[in-house]
Amino acid sequence: MAQMLKGPQLRARRQCYELWKQRKYLKMLKCNKSKPLIYKIISSLRDLSAGESGVTLIEILISLAIMGMILFTFVDSLGTAARASFIIDERSTANSLAKRQMEYIKDQEYDGVNNPPQYDVLTSLPSSYSINVSSTRIDSEGDGPDDDGIQKIVVTVSHADKIVITLEDYKVDR
Repeated sequence: MAQMLKGPQLRARRQCYELWKQRKYLKMLKCNKSKPLIYKIISSLRDLSAGESGVTLIEILISLAIMGMILFTFVDSLGTAARASFIIDERSTANSLAKRQMEYIKDQEYDGVNNPPQYDVLTSLPSSYSINVSSTRIDSEGDGPDDDGIQKIVVTVSHADKIVITLEDYKVDR
């Protein structure tokens, strides 16, 4: 017949049992390296409640918290990607309009009469985009109001009253 353990013998037996459970838990973690982290956490919680079956409240809460973090990260990244796509589209359109306007000005006749020089602006623009053109004469010799055949052209493209791009170039009288 088994004898009843008392005091220090009982504590020593319990300590041996706890060490055995920890060693078993560590071996399980080493064997299950290919399994996801959530599986390891839930398995370790189940080992602590040995002999009980079913899913505990703690397991459910941990699973929900991890799933919530993953879902939040995914939804946030979708919003960031949408904003980045909008900004890229806006800048690309503004860049194209600025280059098109600059070429349109270079194709026009050189304005040696008006001060500052006046050039036509493109009229067919996408909605909520606007173009502002400014030109100044460059007097490289410093001999008066003439521009020595060089003008600085600045094209500014705005979208929804916000400047998106500014393009500078020179027009030469040839």
